[in-house]
Amino acid sequence: MNDEKITTIKDAQALVKSFAERNNWKDAPNVDKFDHLHEELIEMSQHLRYKSEKESN
Repeated sequence: MNDEKITTIKDAQALVKSFAERNNWKDAPNVDKFDHLHEELIEMSQHLRYKSEKESN
């Protein structure tokens, strides 16, 4: 996985496109894709935020 920061709309679009391709979604604009990606990111953020220090190391 790539750890580069996303700083442009083009980069964000590429991220969403690759996410869709990994999930075998057709590459068509779809609000549900963005909602699903947003939910995934929130879950990952919460998981990382609430890890204990022991789990993080």
